[in-house]
Formats: sequence, structure tokens, C-alpha cells
Amino acid sequence: MAKSWTIKGKNQNEVKTLVERSLAEVGLPSMAAISWEGHNLQVSIAKAGKSQFTMTLESAGTDTVIKETNRSVAFVHKPFVAVVETFVDKVMQKVVTG
Repeated sequence: MAKSWTIKGKNQNEVKTLVERSLAEVGLPSMAAISWEGHNLQVSIAKAGKSQFTMTLESAGTDTVIKETNRSVAFVHKPFVAVVETFVDKVMQKVVTG
């Protein structure tokens, strides 16, 4: 994945709210859990193995950039990476468009 998205004219807290709202609208799969550590979003998938990835919200002037900073995929989850990437893209497109 290692993608990034720029949200124009929004600070980190505003973007965090947009991410949470978008996840609520799209619906998080039952095997996934999210948590925040400051401006770092951690997504964990714990079913038949444990995978985790972290995305950070970074200030860029008047904008905020969301980018993947860490990824650990369990062997049994590797076939589903594309599905997860599609899901993340869907959520981030909602965030970017506000």
C-alpha cells in the first residue's frame, strides 16, 4: 500500500474526525479494530493470524497528509491485501472529498 492522501484546508483533528465518520459510514469489518495513538491510526486484523498497519496524520501547512508508516501482514492474510487496500482507498476517498 504505502500510499498517501492530502486533505486540503483541514488540520489533523478535523481529518481525524473525517476518518472516523467515513469508517462509520462504510462500516469496519468485524475482524478489524482501530485505535488512535495521538495522530496515528492503527488498524489490526486478528483472525487466523494478526496483521497490523499504521497510518499517520501529518500537518503540511494548512493541509493534512495521511500516509502509511508501518505494515505487518500475517502469512494467511497475504491473499487479502488487495481487498484491504481497496477498502482503505474507499474510506480515504470519502475523507478527501469531505
